Amino acid sequence: MTVSVVVPVGDEKAWRLCRSSLEASIDRYGGAVQFEIVQCMDLEHKGVSFARNNGLSRATGDWIAWVDADDTVFDNWATVIAQEVEAMVQDRGNGEVLSFGARLRSSGNGQYEIRYRTVPGVVPAVGFLKDSLVDVGGSTWLWNKVFRKSLFDGLGFRGVTQEDFRIMPRVMSRARHVRVIPDIIYEYNRPERSLTHDGGGRRNAEGILAAIRDDLSDVPYAKKLMHAWKEGCAIRAADCVYNSGKDTELMGFLRRNLWRIIVDQRQGMRVKGKAILAAAGITRAGR
Repeated sequence: MTVSVVVPVGDEKAWRLCRSSLEASIDRYGGAVQFEIVQCMDLEHKGVSFARNNGLSRATGDWIAWVDADDTVFDNWATVIAQEVEAMVQDRGNGEVLSFGARLRSSGNGQYEIRYRTVPGVVPAVGFLKDSLVDVGGSTWLWNKVFRKSLFDGLGFRGVTQEDFRIMPRVMSRARHVRVIPDIIYEYNRPERSLTHDGGGRRNAEGILAAIRDDLSDVPYAKKLMHAWKEGCAIRAADCVYNSGKDTELMGFLRRNLWRIIVDQRQGMRVKGKAILAAAGITRAGR
């Protein structure tokens, strides 16, 4: 059994530290599960979707893990993943997706930890997806999950940003259960001027607008997801407006869906406050 570790690489310097941590973790494990590292060089900057699709086509494993090239993994990352994947293989009811905890570092706000739950367990995929769309316990990020590779059959990434947000409903609709563990085994490094943290300007706005226009018609239970989908798009619209500047179309969508964020008991005051400020046209740069 093999886990393909796909790493889109746009900067060779950042990739060196990531590769070192991956190799150290895999060497420390040394068990029966095999790991292959599939690096997808995008030095010509054709886009993260291009790199991800390239890696997906080259991955030969039964399972796939996504790692960002400017992040690092903990020493026990490979060991934990191997153990959990083996458990899922032995009992198909244990899930087709593994979700684990991570530590987030940003240059301006220090660090904090994310996890979907504080205790291990198996949850229905549709419930997990609804929560992740609205940014509960790790959002729709790829790097804090491991997937049965067959879930991606016939699918591909689209867009310059928000590509993970757009593909996640399509992948998760094919799964039955998600195996959740609270272990912190990944470190996500978010520089102050990164694409996602700083909003990415026009590119990030275009990615969110493309997601908003996505009707999810190809997702089996799209009607069940639409509420969470619109709320998730509104949360990302608020983040883009607040961090990157005013965008008329995004602000209009946010205002129409602001109530979804305000009344959602899962959302903390930080998310609600940012959404209200963004809807009012108040940005971080303008405060």
